[in-house]
Amino acid sequence: MPTNFKIKIAIAEDCKITRDLLKWHLSDVPEISVIIEAPNGQLLLEEIINKKPHVAILDVRMDVMDGIEAAYEIKKINPDIRIIAWSSYTDKQTIFKMLDAGACAFLDKDATLPELKQCIFSVQENGHFYNQFFTQAMHESMLRGDHHLLYRNGEVLLSDEEIELTKRVCKGMNNKEIADEYKVGIRKIQKDVQQLLTKTNTGNIPLLVTFAYKNGIISFKNQEK
Repeated sequence: MPTNFKIKIAIAEDCKITRDLLKWHLSDVPEISVIIEAPNGQLLLEEIINKKPHVAILDVRMDVMDGIEAAYEIKKINPDIRIIAWSSYTDKQTIFKMLDAGACAFLDKDATLPELKQCIFSVQENGHFYNQFFTQAMHESMLRGDHHLLYRNGEVLLSDEEIELTKRVCKGMNNKEIADEYKVGIRKIQKDVQQLLTKTNTGNIPLLVTFAYKNGIISFKNQEK
């Protein structure tokens, strides 16, 4: 990231004490600026349209509009906003719903400040952050059935070049690393990755990983090498 770049954060959390504490912790991080704070998803959406944050931290369970509905709406407004689910509810069903809604990370509210910072930096730079909750939910999601297919209407969905790009993204390479390997500009890779998410109807990197696993593009064994 550029030297003077600040990651703009939006927070939706219904408990004011928790919301203020979260903002206070993040105020000590020079690379981060909290530009929106709201007690529910609806008020957050009203602010997002004009203020354009990079990352949204969403409490999952809130009155008026919860984090799941808010995540769907955020992706309609601006699919580039990275969504971090933030909840004390860490059951698989809750994580599945946030994953499907477009979240690229899931944090327990007991997460430490270093983990929160690492998560924000990771989703901004790489589009995902894998911890024990999210990784386990992704593995379970891969076993729920093939709702994404490599073939559509009898035609191959991805070209060989797109499959190779998918492998690199799923391996955890960021856009700069892929651009350096391909010897192209980073903006081209960003555009190509976004096209992958659109063509596979996944919308975010974790669901792209699920797609790749289900279709034999990657395997857990290969990812460990």
